Formats: sequence, structure tokens, C-alpha cells
Amino acid sequence: MTDRKPPLQEWQADMIRTVPDSLVRDLVNDFRRGPAVRSSLASRPGSQEPVRPVGGGSTPVSPPPGLQWVDRIAESFAATDRANAIREKLENELAISRLKKDGE
Repeated sequence: MTDRKPPLQEWQADMIRTVPDSLVRDLVNDFRRGPAVRSSLASRPGSQEPVRPVGGGSTPVSPPPGLQWVDRIAESFAATDRANAIREKLENELAISRLKKDGE
């Protein structure tokens, strides 16, 4: 009894043609070695960064500047939307009452 491999799908054959064996071998070897040592250009080995407070510092939390203007704009749009809804309701009620009056 022979172990026959199923035929390759088109995407598998494309990958074999596209990616060289040496690259796959290097990737596997890199994975076997584990993650690389973390490094950064921003910090040098042995340098001490200042310790930051866990709570994020002593800056008081406050709304961003100009938020009151955004709130006023939003309130203005909301008032306009309410006025339009009332106007539309009144127009619909007037049209309905006229239809009823014409039907009598």
C-alpha cells in the first residue's frame, strides 16, 4: 500500500513556485529559536528612563478646550431637528383635517 499525496491545489502550486525553499527554511529556523531580543533605537542599553506614575501623572483630567462650542452647535442642531419634527407633525395634521373636511 503506497501513501499517495492528494494533488496540490492551484494556490499551493503557486506558493511553491513563488516562495523559495531557502526562505521557508529560514523562517522555520527563526521560529525554532524563539522570539528575538527586544531592541529599540530610542533607548540605549543601560540607560534609565524616568519612572512614570501608574495613574498617568498628576495632570488633572478636564474636557478639551473648545468643547463648549461643540456642545452649543450640537444643541442648535437638536433644536432645529425638534422644530422640524413639530412643523412636519402640524402639516400632516392639517392635511388630514382638510382631507376629512373635503370628504364630508
